[in-house]
Amino acid sequence: MQKPSVPISARLFVNSTFSFFKLSAHELAAVFTFSREGITSGMFSSILNHVASSNEQSIKAHEGLQELSFYLKRHIELDGNEHFPKAMQMLTNLAGNDDQKWFEIEHVAKKSLNERIKFLSGIYRQLKSCSYSLAS
Repeated sequence: MQKPSVPISARLFVNSTFSFFKLSAHELAAVFTFSREGITSGMFSSILNHVASSNEQSIKAHEGLQELSFYLKRHIELDGNEHFPKAMQMLTNLAGNDDQKWFEIEHVAKKSLNERIKFLSGIYRQLKSCSYSLAS
């Protein structure tokens, strides 16, 4: 992960992800639930909506974009309708009525979401610096 070809935002995100592995089960479940399952559906929906509204013909013209569109739609369906509710149930099972565990869940969820935001912001900056166009 220290190779120069790996963007710094990706390196930092991977390192922060590995740092979560030493947490307790309820904290690790919170990271998974809130910084992955809880955001994927909305994030992928926004990407699909933006790409579709900006250039519908390009999606139809590029087979790779059609496959990406299918992949994103499938994740939206699974994460929003199945994975996130099951992840929330897992958290409930792990924390129960323990207020301290719920406090820890909230704390680590915020931390993991901030790490995800930094990572996605890095991707955004990198994409903005590219001159790639869907029309090409």
